[in-house]
Parts: sequence; structure tokens; C-alpha cells
Amino acid sequence: MKTNLAGDSLSMKRMRIGHVYEIGIGEERVVNYAGQPVIIKRIEGNEWFAYGKLCPHMGADLSGAQHMDGLIRCPGHGLLFDSKSGECLSKECKPLSIFSVTIDRSEVFLSLKPSEPDIITTFVLARYGTDGRIGLFEIKDLPTPGYGKTIAVRTPRGVERAEVLPNKTFCDAPKATGVASLSIQKYLITASDAHLNHSQISQYIETEIRKFDSDLIVLEVETLLCGNLVIHLLGEGKRELGALATRATAEFGREVTFQIAET
Repeated sequence: MKTNLAGDSLSMKRMRIGHVYEIGIGEERVVNYAGQPVIIKRIEGNEWFAYGKLCPHMGADLSGAQHMDGLIRCPGHGLLFDSKSGECLSKECKPLSIFSVTIDRSEVFLSLKPSEPDIITTFVLARYGTDGRIGLFEIKDLPTPGYGKTIAVRTPRGVERAEVLPNKTFCDAPKATGVASLSIQKYLITASDAHLNHSQISQYIETEIRKFDSDLIVLEVETLLCGNLVIHLLGEGKRELGALATRATAEFGREVTFQIAET
């Protein structure tokens, strides 16, 4: 399909892609727009996604990325991005570039997405993780949850289930552990990687640990809501764990981090 490049200009902010009937359901097209390669994909009848071709995390190619419930999963490390805002829901990461697709007289056009208005934020204390740690979370674009409510929060480890603790007033701007947004709450209703075999993962980690002569013991394998894996270990930390985390991430297709238990 030939693309009309006459509209590929930031001054016009709109680029003609072609006719609706030229792009089948599930089909992807890649065009250069706004200085970067952009994927345009038709999901269903009138549902279209348009986003940067390269993942902002580590530059993985997003061609063929999975789509579910308005989320885009990177095939590289399994990170999930919101298809409307581009927000990375799996970890702290730059947002994915999101573009607008409009249909005008059966023709498909690509354009820049309008900027979002500023959002007023609040903060809550919440308990998260299998070890019951407590953190302060920034609440964006959703009503402040009450005491005892279960919410999904994004921490440095990934997206986790958390329980809101009694409210506290902060005089100064607090330093947050993570964030909870409306998009992140999708994890509470979307099953994530229930097929992962924790015994197999534990055995893999134990085998790898023995290779660098360590007395570390695997206590538990924790799967976060986003599918990221947290391996809880007992013993003294080793520098080799960083390289092992990288290998394990490639092995299981999910971000892997290690947590050394406090004794």
C-alpha cells in the first residue's frame, strides 16, 4: 500500500494512511511519523491502536505485540503499556508514544495525540508484598481509596496488590514508593501469568546459584500482578545475582528481581 507522505508534517499534524478496507483486522502497518517509526494496528471493526515501534524500556521491537483489555505487552520483557496514555504499568519507565487514529470518509489518518490536562494527586499508605512491607503511594486520576480497600500499585518491583492503611496527613511533599492510577487498576481484573510454574522457576534459580558457590536459599517465588517475578532469598547477597536476574528474565520472559530476606 502506498502512503500519502504529503501529510507527514508536524505543521499539518495529520498523515493519511489509506482506506479502511485496505487494512485487515489484526494487521499492522509501520510508517515514519513525528520523527519515529509508528505501528498502526486495527484490532477490531473500528478499534485502532497507534504507538511507537520501539519499547521505551530497552528499545525492543513492538511488532506483533499482544493486546488485551486496552493494554499493549512488549514481547521483549513483558512490560505492559496503557494504549490510551502510554503509561508503563509494569514498572517505572518512560511512557510509550501514543498517537491518534481517526477515520474520515472511510480513510485512515494518523495524528499527534492531544496533551492531557494536569491531574491533581493525593497520597495513601498501603501494605504490599508477601513480606508485608509498607509504602506511600501517589494516587492519580481515581478517587482516593478508603482504609482496607485493595488496590493495584506500581512499585520498583512491578505492579502489586496492596491494602490501604489508615489515612495520614503530610505537611511537606512526601517521597512516594510508587503510584496507583486508573490504568493500573486493570490488573485487579486481568489474570496475569497463572501458568507460571513456581517449582520450575525455583529449581532453575537454585541450579544457577550453585554455579557461583553460594549458600543462598530460595525461600519463595512471588508473581506480581503484572507477571514480574520476585525471588525471595535467604543468605548473603552476591554480585552475580545481577547477571542471574538478566538471564532469568530472558529465560522466563518476565522481569526478575531478587529480594534478600532480613535476618
